[in-house]
Amino acid sequence: MGRRIQLGALPPLPPEEEAGYQKGLATEDIFFEAAGRINRGHQKPLYLTWIDRASPIQDYFGGIDAVAHTDAGRLYIQIKSSEGESQKFLRKLRQGMYGNRPFLIITIHEGVDVEDVIDALLDGLDRLYRMVSQ
Repeated sequence: MGRRIQLGALPPLPPEEEAGYQKGLATEDIFFEAAGRINRGHQKPLYLTWIDRASPIQDYFGGIDAVAHTDAGRLYIQIKSSEGESQKFLRKLRQGMYGNRPFLIITIHEGVDVEDVIDALLDGLDRLYRMVSQ
């Protein structure tokens, strides 16, 4: 006989964790709005095929939030909402926690315009692409 699964509500997060979680979701929403505009051809560079959300397994085990598919392979993107979070991820990356992948860490501050995110994302992807395509 199969296992029985009981569905129910998860316990609420402490207020400080809930605020951080909501801030992270808002940051990802802005990023994926920018990525969607790029995917639809807004200033899309010729080397870029598309940008998509990482799978839950890639996110949990690989620290990957998004993947940019290019003619030189995949470029991995980590989205952060503060400089402190970015530095923490960078330390983990340097320690080898996420392997030897080409990563772009993008920090999106609260209240930033989607057009600014598009510009920063394209600039970061251009730099990373030049490094991996040589």
